[in-house]
Amino acid sequence: MDLRGERWQLKKKKARPEEPPKQRPPQESKEEEFRPYKIILTDEAQKGYKNLSANVKQAMDEIMERLKAWPEVSGTRPYFGKGWAPGKFRMKTWDWRIEFFVDQETRTVTVSKIGHRDEFYDEYHY
Repeated sequence: MDLRGERWQLKKKKARPEEPPKQRPPQESKEEEFRPYKIILTDEAQKGYKNLSANVKQAMDEIMERLKAWPEVSGTRPYFGKGWAPGKFRMKTWDWRIEFFVDQETRTVTVSKIGHRDEFYDEYHY
């Protein structure tokens, strides 16, 4: 079987004339301008933050920076069970946890607790 015959040759594509680029009218943005959420630490959260080592403080700072872009934050979990409250969430990094409330009307995230996982859930007695 001869594969070099006319039938097996690739056809050359015909050159198309160049079209001028289409210009679209500028579109107005219907989305409102991004406003970051304000982060507030309670006294208990500040006390827990002071007791952290430098590398864990840096990780918590990164989490709090991410929380400013609420609700586009990955890794958050709502509370269930005895610790449940509306708008109450938690995040974790390594063995450390951060508990926070989100108020969408005032665009604030209130960090209520920061601590190690061993003592973090003690008050809820799961």
